[in-house]
Amino acid sequence: MHKFLQAQAHSEVRVKLSSAQATVLEKSLANETIKIPPGNYRLDNPGPEKLYWRAETKGQSSATDFSEEGIRITRTYQGLDRPQDVHRDGQGIWHIRRGARVCVVLSAVSQGAPHRPRLQDALPGGLEAIRLVGASHDSVAILHESGLEVESRFGDVLSCEYMAQATWPGTYTAPPAYAEDVDHPEFTGQTDSAQVIVE
Repeated sequence: MHKFLQAQAHSEVRVKLSSAQATVLEKSLANETIKIPPGNYRLDNPGPEKLYWRAETKGQSSATDFSEEGIRITRTYQGLDRPQDVHRDGQGIWHIRRGARVCVVLSAVSQGAPHRPRLQDALPGGLEAIRLVGASHDSVAILHESGLEVESRFGDVLSCEYMAQATWPGTYTAPPAYAEDVDHPEFTGQTDSAQVIVE
């Protein structure tokens, strides 16, 4: 996530950085990059020039539980060729037949005021992304070998499906699918992490 902010002269910006984030503060005028530890910081600009700065987070929160801070996300796995190739047991563990083609179905819905969600989903180990199946007509999607990034351009409902193949047996963890609002990153949401067994 990259957040660019501009502060006018004599204005003040407060930044709070959580301990789950590795953070870099970049000062563009001095062309200097410094690493700062998590904490609360105040940026002042006493001169007449504009102050430009960027706080960059590398990685996302280590939390693995469902959360909904303005955006609700769902993620399911479905067997593409045969429904029985993919199923979820009573403990919530996904079982996928080795070699099966899997459809990953995602949706992100903004709750309350309209927002533009940006959604990221990483596949568990043992699965490789093959191709995009479909996405909301007002969205832009980028498919990687390890997952998907998709962003809504206009609407507050985002849906997407992509195809993956179970290539290697084993027990894996699917990280939470995560979404944030394009214009207001304080609105976020994520699914639970999921255990996946390719067998």
